Amino acid sequence: LFVPPVRLLNLAPEIFVNMVSPTLLSMAASLAYGIVFSQTKSFACSLMSAGYLSFLSNAEWLKQWFNGTFFKSFSWWSSSRAIPNAITEFPFFSFLLGDFHPHYTSIPWSLAALWLIFFAKNWLCIPLVALVIGAHYPTNAWAVPVLSLLCIISFWREPRKLMVIGVLSITMFLPYWLSYERPTAGLFWVQREYRSELLDILLHWVPFLIPLGLILFKKVMTKKLIAQKFDFAFVLVVVSSGLIGFCELFYIDPTYGPPFVRINTVFKFYVLAWIMCGVAVPILVYRWKIHSVASLIVVFLGLVYPVKALHSRLSEPQVGTPTLSGLAYWAKTFPFEKDAALWIKANTKPHDIIFEAMGKPYLDYARYSVFTGRPSIVGWVNHEQIWKKHGYNSASSRQIAYESLIKEPTMKGLSDFVKVYQVRWIVMGSLENRDYPLKLKQLIRHYPLLFRNATTQIYLVPKLG
Repeated sequence: LFVPPVRLLNLAPEIFVNMVSPTLLSMAASLAYGIVFSQTKSFACSLMSAGYLSFLSNAEWLKQWFNGTFFKSFSWWSSSRAIPNAITEFPFFSFLLGDFHPHYTSIPWSLAALWLIFFAKNWLCIPLVALVIGAHYPTNAWAVPVLSLLCIISFWREPRKLMVIGVLSITMFLPYWLSYERPTAGLFWVQREYRSELLDILLHWVPFLIPLGLILFKKVMTKKLIAQKFDFAFVLVVVSSGLIGFCELFYIDPTYGPPFVRINTVFKFYVLAWIMCGVAVPILVYRWKIHSVASLIVVFLGLVYPVKALHSRLSEPQVGTPTLSGLAYWAKTFPFEKDAALWIKANTKPHDIIFEAMGKPYLDYARYSVFTGRPSIVGWVNHEQIWKKHGYNSASSRQIAYESLIKEPTMKGLSDFVKVYQVRWIVMGSLENRDYPLKLKQLIRHYPLLFRNATTQIYLVPKLG
């Protein structure tokens, strides 16, 4: 969706990515506002929903308040780890982190799917419902079973429409279904020692639990314990609660071993539950006429983190002046390597494979692949292991081959390595010159040198035959 305007405007990718991130957040807020306003005509409750999907956050900061670090050394990162050995992101955190993972980029499409599933039921809209649901398989596959369940609940009295949605949602993306090698998944039992503490769950969900608690209290006081309608908002809250409970009993992705067995299951399902609650709870708040009290409490609890986190994030050591360019920090950290990256973009083909240093994740490795768009042999191994079927073996074998070459470099070993992985360019920058043994650096110099500056050299691997 974003690529055509980016190409038309001729935006550099390193700038485009920093423009799209806030655009996604604003899209999510706008969609949430529109969905709730269409059901309530309430400005306050619609703003509340927009807040949930943009800047309102969990209450993990209360832990830091009571352990004495709130004022001394506030951690903006800790809110994403409200539950130990799991990830508890929410839209504002993903935005603050600058995270471009599918759980964040797909939020607007998930919101659109929620509205279409429940409110676009005539036959003319059925292909659009199928399109939005089907699009989640290549964009955020974790959402597919949840949206499918919601679709069944919404259309269970109209089986023909349900069948058409199912068929179209697959056929529209059939090439992806046929070619994508889905990662290993299953249904695995969560052992007791890996389950969440009740307090941790409450701190993450308290911005929603307080309004729901006030609604329950009012129900008890008015003796209306049975739900008035099994409708959109009620269904979303029930399904969200089911997802949260599911994460305490089962996990789906077995890639990471103990104690991180359910890290991805909690991560992805919690984000989906946050999206659904972010739309449903304001509607219920309006319906039960508690919006004044609920809004004040939620806004207070939800705004503490954004204020503190923004200050903490912006107080981190900066390299140069703030800019939209993602290359700016890299250019300061690795002088002259920006010119090498620009040379690669201008003088190589999009599918040319580059050979650069490999290392631990969350550091500066895979930087040339990131900033040029050219594929490298492997990037952050712990991420690539979970991208597709046999991903663990594929990424690990590449890492092992790389480490073997570094440990015992020979000309034959280097030649075989670049041949097996179809390498076209070898980059020698600051990390490579630091990490590679002298013998490997000498062997690489046998290849034709096509680019050179103060810190970086780029060598061409001639095509065989």
